[in-house]
Amino acid sequence: PQCRCGKGSLSRDGTSPHPAVVVDAKATFFGREGNTLQGGCGGPACLFRWLEPAPAIANQSSRVLALLGGPSAFLGVHLRKLKPTEEDFTYCHRKLGSMSWWYNTMANKKWTATGMECAMPPALVRCYREPASQPMFVGFDGGNATAMALLLQRNATVFRPPPGFPPYTAMVVDMFVLAAARRFVGNPLSTFSSNICALRESRGLTCENAHPKLFPGQCLPLPDNSQEFEVWRIRAGRPKVSNQTFLRPCTSRTEGS
Repeated sequence: PQCRCGKGSLSRDGTSPHPAVVVDAKATFFGREGNTLQGGCGGPACLFRWLEPAPAIANQSSRVLALLGGPSAFLGVHLRKLKPTEEDFTYCHRKLGSMSWWYNTMANKKWTATGMECAMPPALVRCYREPASQPMFVGFDGGNATAMALLLQRNATVFRPPPGFPPYTAMVVDMFVLAAARRFVGNPLSTFSSNICALRESRGLTCENAHPKLFPGQCLPLPDNSQEFEVWRIRAGRPKVSNQTFLRPCTSRTEGS
């Protein structure tokens, strides 16, 4: 693809180099310049358009997708605990309340979170599960066993790695399975959720609760949006904003679940 990059090599063990492409830092997604290269997530210069799973990951992803009835047949959920020292509900309300206010008031973007995205309770998941018996896959970081147990009670499927399968590789399996879901709901505060959304957008799919774009051609809302939000908040002296004012409960679309 078109990119500012050069040929190089990487060594995993210090002895055997592997062919690699070394990308110019300015063309990454950690700044606006790299985040708007030719058409956002679906553009020819976008990293996510060219991502394909390695054979071991593809095999495991295919196995999980078969259990779920195939691509586009299931709801994908990403459960991510972000603050180990703080209760999920409190953390999400504290962070997403002021962020939702900022999008609506300062950025003029109509977007509201529920404040429940860090725990993904059944009441929130029910809003996106159509019908109530729809297969559901949950990508899980292991940080909130209680929340995961509630979703498993509602027939959620998770990837259970075979013996010897590396934990971080298992996360990539989650990513490619969630990228194939009919609908995907993630944690707006999670970079991993944002990466899944970018991969989905590169394939012509959408995300239910992703941050809105702030400028044309933007692919990843994070970290650009968060950076602009933090800069504004610091300049404004961190004003007190009611978390409740711009948090909205999700209206259930289905019964049961």
